[in-house]
Amino acid sequence: VLLLLFHTRPHFAVTWMKRAVAKNGDIGDFWALFYIFELQNGNEEQKKEVITNCTRANPRHGEVWASVKKQKENRRKSVEEVLKLVAKELKDVMVDFSK
Repeated sequence: VLLLLFHTRPHFAVTWMKRAVAKNGDIGDFWALFYIFELQNGNEEQKKEVITNCTRANPRHGEVWASVKKQKENRRKSVEEVLKLVAKELKDVMVDFSK
């Protein structure tokens, strides 16, 4: 459903992602997907907002988030740094969300 929204109705995709992170803010994979979308479609302010809100939420869960965070070289990295690493990893396997 999310991929369909990204391609057909990006404004609904943003609403959907905001709801997902509001309800499940502890899942870092959601934050990373939201960040990827903003990288491809948003402006600088929107990207910073996702980073700030993710840092406040301090996610601990998510399949990719947990695996990246548990790597020895990433254990002391900030939430923002982990967010960018997870986004990079997810971006490599995801479809391009750009318009």
